[in-house]
Amino acid sequence: MKKHSFPAASPASLGVSPAGLQTFLEEIDRRHLGVHGFVLLRRGITIAEGWWKPYRAELPHQLFSLSKSFTSTAIGFAVQEGLLRLDDRVVSFFPEKLPCRPCENMEKMRIRHLLTMSTGHSVEPDIFHPGKLAAEFLQSYVDLEPGSRFLYNTAATYMLSAILQKRTGETLTRYLTPRLFRPLDIPVPQWDSDPDGVNLGGFGLHLDTRSIARFGQFLLQKGCWNGRQLLNPEWIEEATSFQVENFGEKDWGQGYGYQFWRCVPEEVYRGDGACGQYCVVCPRQEMVLAVNSGSNDMQAILDLFWEYVLPTVQEEPLTPDPAQQRKLEKKLAGLHLPTPRNTSEEQPQYAGRYVFPENPAGLRAVSLAFGEKPAGRFQIHRSEVEIPFGYGEWIETGGLPAPSTPNFEDKWIFFRDAAAAGGWKKDGLHLEIAHIRTLFTDHCRFQCTDGGIKLRFRRNLVGKEGAFESFGFREENHD
Repeated sequence: MKKHSFPAASPASLGVSPAGLQTFLEEIDRRHLGVHGFVLLRRGITIAEGWWKPYRAELPHQLFSLSKSFTSTAIGFAVQEGLLRLDDRVVSFFPEKLPCRPCENMEKMRIRHLLTMSTGHSVEPDIFHPGKLAAEFLQSYVDLEPGSRFLYNTAATYMLSAILQKRTGETLTRYLTPRLFRPLDIPVPQWDSDPDGVNLGGFGLHLDTRSIARFGQFLLQKGCWNGRQLLNPEWIEEATSFQVENFGEKDWGQGYGYQFWRCVPEEVYRGDGACGQYCVVCPRQEMVLAVNSGSNDMQAILDLFWEYVLPTVQEEPLTPDPAQQRKLEKKLAGLHLPTPRNTSEEQPQYAGRYVFPENPAGLRAVSLAFGEKPAGRFQIHRSEVEIPFGYGEWIETGGLPAPSTPNFEDKWIFFRDAAAAGGWKKDGLHLEIAHIRTLFTDHCRFQCTDGGIKLRFRRNLVGKEGAFESFGFREENHD
């Protein structure tokens, strides 16, 4: 058995249409939804899983706000152990961080209001910048009665992490390791922290797709794992039920629990994170869907699952269709993100080193080399990295200099592991760089000009502010 995987069987043997799954995958590719990996379980058995090359099963992935559901679960354990109560006042944990007198509604705020994102803020407090994050939150103005309305509030989830650490003396990661991660055979994960060593809570957790699926199965089994009741089933029922009304569209307007979202299909709920990090639990169908993505259309991923997979589920096994099963297996084995295609002859005059004037990305220079082992060497600020690439295929490299806490808004920064693919087109060399422990992909286009090179750069998912264009000048007689 693969490490951290479940027993496997064909979808038809568990009552799920392989043709529906095939269409689900084909539509993901046709619509370029940027899914990186998925695992689908029924009754604790893997019926389909796959990763779009260059992403791989064992690689941890940024979860962004899917982290919140793990933070909620940690609070559940603390409540179970008598360490916390949902009606504990938030201000009671940090008397040393309070202003002379907090506002009236801050004094009324309880842990349950943090969990349901009904703190009473009409504007989410901006606490994620250098400084004391908990103090920033406690000094924020709360203009509405706590519990009166939902407002998505990542700062509130950070406070849950800070409260847990204040009460237990342990970070979320250390607290959850013996209670959740180790029993579920989930490798101890990275969880980014603030300068005070508090795990960020609302984001910053990194897990592989199978580990997300294990968490989903734990939820589906109401906290029971291998015959042991790890967490009270009443907590999971409460945490994943409708607790507060929200006002989004479709799957973002079905109600909110304790850091879990309700979904359009009856009884279905999910944890989710930016750009398509999903842990979807379908109790009626006894199914779990885990997804990692770099998508700009999160709703589309859910819509495709609701349309092509969920309606096919039957209680009894389906009649086997060996031809359809082979077709599905071939599709799963061949998943890959698109790469640039060679449609023009290589142009050797691109080879060389180019120096760039000041630009938004901090790019100082680029060196391009071709032949049997094409590569680009990038100098960004003071760091230099060399990234090999394949023509029409992904070439992976690791050990790149990377920040300890990657920033979603960075216009260009290299992460620890990357894979790159290139291709020549009429307008020059196109290069894709996928940062395979993250949801980021860089799209680069190089065009030769008189005495230099024109670079157009765009990072997926961060909008126009994440793109730039610059001219680099050829540096002669370089080593």
